[in-house]
Amino acid sequence: MRHIVETGTDVAQVCFFDPATLPADFDTQLSTNSLETFQKLSKSGLFWWKETGADGAYLFHFYVNSEIPGPVKEHLEDPQKMDLFRVVSGTIWACGVEYAALNPAEGRERRRKGGLAKNPHMGGNFEIPAGEYSLTAWRTEWPEEMLQEALEKVLGKDRVKRDERLGKMTGIFFFVTVISTVALLMFAVRRPTMKLLWAAAVVVCLWFVLVRFFKACRKMETSSPRREIEREFPSIVIQLISKAKS
Repeated sequence: MRHIVETGTDVAQVCFFDPATLPADFDTQLSTNSLETFQKLSKSGLFWWKETGADGAYLFHFYVNSEIPGPVKEHLEDPQKMDLFRVVSGTIWACGVEYAALNPAEGRERRRKGGLAKNPHMGGNFEIPAGEYSLTAWRTEWPEEMLQEALEKVLGKDRVKRDERLGKMTGIFFFVTVISTVALLMFAVRRPTMKLLWAAAVVVCLWFVLVRFFKACRKMETSSPRREIEREFPSIVIQLISKAKS
């Protein structure tokens, strides 16, 4: 059985766990020494976490009591094993470590407003049979052309090229708009004149167009065909094998 979870982190660390296995004072422990807490729980088979090296989005593929397909297996790197991983409730949450909590949906007790219920792009959950598992985790290395070829196969080369141009144009337009805004503010402070009103109008127009570019990019990134293709290229692959079956 395969489970896919989209996660994100702003502290360059991701994790997964069954909240039912965590100590009752887990939220409090994290507020004092999160690193020590993660290490201790990991050694006890209650928590898995990894430093990613960068902030951003990370796509998990979990394979539970099943083999990893050959096309994915070819691109796995740096295997990490845990002989024991405990699942009590059967619910696994995967997320950036900043969202790890006894109730991940609501967040930690001292900052419940920041839970995954309000930030669903930063993590999610799935169900597996309760029990004890052995665990192997890998990071993946995908050649850039593989995703490109997969997108072109489904969307067509022309569509992919248009999407690439849109992304590049948005980046350039963002740079120009920000520089123009900064320049306008500097001149406004040093030498306020009527001409600045015209410059301000131009900058406002630039921001208006930029917003339109951002909306177009967002629509492109969230289109169903593109998302389905990108979901086949995980960042992290986890294999969980029930000890009851071994």
